[in-house]
Amino acid sequence: MSSATLAIVDGHYYAFKFHFGMPPLTGPGGRPTGMLYAFARLLKDLRSSGEITHLVVVMDHRDPTFREAIFPAYKAQRPPAPEPLIAQLPHLPRLCEASAVPLVCVSGFEADDVLATLAVQAAEAGMEVRMCTKDKDVDQVLSDRIRTWDPGKKMLRGPAELLAEKNITPAQVIDYLCMIGDSSDNVPGIEGIGPKTAAKLLERYGSLEGVLSHVSELSAKQQEKIAAFVPKKELTRDLITLRRVDGLPALDSFLIPADFSLDPAVYEEFGFTLNRFQPAPVVPARSASTDATVRTVSDLDGLRAVLADATTAGRIAFDTETTSLEPLDAELVGLGLAWGADDGRGAAYIPFQGLGAPLVDLAAAKPLLQAFFTNPALHFLAQNAKYDIRVLLRHGITVSGLDGDPMLASWLLDPGRESHGLDYLTKTFLGEDKIPTSSVIDLASGQTMAQVAVAEVARYCAEDAQCTWRLAQKLEADLAERGLLSAYRDQEVPFAACLARMEQAGIAVDPTVLVEVRSHLASFLASVMEGIRRIAGPTYNPNSPKQTAELLFEKLKLPVITRTKTGPSTDASVLEALRNQHEFPDLLLQHRSLTKLIGTYLDRLPQFIHPVTGRIHGHFKQTGTETGRLSSDQPNLQNIPKKSDLGREMRSAFIAAPGTVLLAADYSQIELRVLAHFSSDRELQAAFARGDDIHRFVAAQVAGVAPEAVTPQQRNAAKAVNFGIIYGQTAFGLSQQLGIPRGEAQKFIDAYFARFSGVKTFIDEAVAEATRRGFAQTLAGRRRHVPQLTSDNRNERLQGERIALNSTIQGSAADLIKRAMLRCDAGLPQGARLILQIHDELLVEAPAEFADQAAAALQEAMVGAWVLDVPLVAEVRRGRTWLDVS
Repeated sequence: MSSATLAIVDGHYYAFKFHFGMPPLTGPGGRPTGMLYAFARLLKDLRSSGEITHLVVVMDHRDPTFREAIFPAYKAQRPPAPEPLIAQLPHLPRLCEASAVPLVCVSGFEADDVLATLAVQAAEAGMEVRMCTKDKDVDQVLSDRIRTWDPGKKMLRGPAELLAEKNITPAQVIDYLCMIGDSSDNVPGIEGIGPKTAAKLLERYGSLEGVLSHVSELSAKQQEKIAAFVPKKELTRDLITLRRVDGLPALDSFLIPADFSLDPAVYEEFGFTLNRFQPAPVVPARSASTDATVRTVSDLDGLRAVLADATTAGRIAFDTETTSLEPLDAELVGLGLAWGADDGRGAAYIPFQGLGAPLVDLAAAKPLLQAFFTNPALHFLAQNAKYDIRVLLRHGITVSGLDGDPMLASWLLDPGRESHGLDYLTKTFLGEDKIPTSSVIDLASGQTMAQVAVAEVARYCAEDAQCTWRLAQKLEADLAERGLLSAYRDQEVPFAACLARMEQAGIAVDPTVLVEVRSHLASFLASVMEGIRRIAGPTYNPNSPKQTAELLFEKLKLPVITRTKTGPSTDASVLEALRNQHEFPDLLLQHRSLTKLIGTYLDRLPQFIHPVTGRIHGHFKQTGTETGRLSSDQPNLQNIPKKSDLGREMRSAFIAAPGTVLLAADYSQIELRVLAHFSSDRELQAAFARGDDIHRFVAAQVAGVAPEAVTPQQRNAAKAVNFGIIYGQTAFGLSQQLGIPRGEAQKFIDAYFARFSGVKTFIDEAVAEATRRGFAQTLAGRRRHVPQLTSDNRNERLQGERIALNSTIQGSAADLIKRAMLRCDAGLPQGARLILQIHDELLVEAPAEFADQAAAALQEAMVGAWVLDVPLVAEVRRGRTWLDVS
């Protein structure tokens, strides 16, 4: 058995892990199946991994264990499992049986006892053992042959990792757990002795008995705590020590058979497609003989024939192969098409560059491809379609019928998914491994697809297109089942094409202005540094948290606001709270702001000005956040400051092209309007309908005074509460922000909710609904799963409540700006184009002669993006630079 490897799966650990980590899937009859689906995938992946030879699942038996018999309070305080999980757990044994995986549970013992016993028996028989669990109790049996294993991350953890992680050995685990106890299981330990202290004591004295025999060397408080623990010591040891279980099945019974069949009845009962869980087929090594399965075009006649066949299908996936990841610089090497069958008859590759085969002349092919991609009867699919659309745009080919994108479908189904990439989705949803890019080109050397044999690229590209087509069918069916198809087809897919055009347009930048602004800010930074040196001395490093803390709290005697594990915090919120007490915190804030502006933007922005266009073409990520807001990079234009005068100065470098003007509009208090819409609070809605200054109005209502009598301080407090509500503002946070006592902040929040009871009701109902459903939902129906809402940890639940509320409101605001962009993109007059989106602000570049029409189209697009119970307001500004319209 020396080459055998046994994997032991902790069934309850993975059941809970999958329940909280999976979206709330449902099967026939609407019953929950998300945990079972994920568990079936785990078993399938383990069977086919090639890394293990034996597999078994262990679970707790329904009968009480010996631990409850000796200590009735054992695990008594644990809350019941969530209802959707309780409904699925009884079906887990049937799923294991249907999956041809043995399940072991023994009356009177916990799964950990069974797991440890099997692990030791297997190791004694010469097997390698992988315990699939994160339960700390199993650390007792770790050895060179017995290790824990995370199959997803491919991480093994043995004695060396335990020592590095906790500074203890497997032989010390029982003593270590006895000392720290286990609050989750209600097991008593030594009060006040935590993991670090326990490890230090064991390092010093070797064992718990060693600690007890040297107790006189410890502090008086530790002696007192240990003395109180001694009567409980044997009970704790009995509860923590894993027991050997007799009469377990023979290890040979866990051997994964070479041939086995799954029980289709059980899988169908859960609504699972059986072929996704079948053993992975043995794939023969790819060779030249497989070239026949890829239809490779060699001339224009062949191209016409392929396009004609694809046209009959009506819905076609496409994929480009290029020489660069930057669309503006990417040369088109080839184009893959797929329209259904994956046996070669429904897929083709059109090579424009490459080695060892006839090539199609791209210039001659363009008219055919342009007619194909603009055919109103056709619908197109692409993975990360924005990139492919931009590549084709660069080559004069327009895609006008984008209809799907698996990346966007995956993101809509689960915004928090580990990846939305094609390889990951193919593995996850089709159960197949794609040809890796690294097997086609040498990425490290900079090799491109143009330097590879056409036959190799054809297989790779055609497979990408086929997987895209198949994934779209699968994921779009899932979207339809969950009511997300409208958000996909009406918003996210067309928005990808809109983003492609916006990125391709870019924004003009004057590099000489960037140089001037940098010089100005560098001069200002020098004066700030003089002030810092005057107070802190010549050796002070403003980037050192340790030196900063010493200066603030020891030398200047300023109060400590918050602490971290390493000492007093010196982050921006702390400096903000201290800036009115001494000039030094303000100087530090200025230093941080200026160094960021110079280093992050002014030194880097010139690198992103394209040498041909003279414009910056940022990359906007549609799937970069779970709320739906865009993120951007290369460069990050989303974070260019707007409020500070120094940050705004940079905007003067972003200019209108000759003969054009810039038009800008942003939503007025969009998130508060969304809140008023959702809450149906009559007072808030009436204020927005009248066009009131909403912060002054709220301050007046809370304070019980006329609007004209509201003080600036009262308005600031109302503004902080208005926006803070969306992010779960607490009294502590408000007090820090406004520099007022916490009690006063709490009174303001209480008065706000008393006056605007509709808001409080909405918040409570939104959190309750998200908890019941497992996800928060936006105006457009997009979902964000919030597993924290059902956590046993109070802080995690509170975080989940903030996420649920914020995702509903901010996510809906994101929906609105996307709808506005789609309307703007379609409604602008000739020559005008959308060039930038920054949060709730849109920027349009329009020919001077069409500026009025473009301004009207921009405003109409924004105010008409959605019909809310309150009006949407957006005022258009025009100017020569971005600063002019800010």
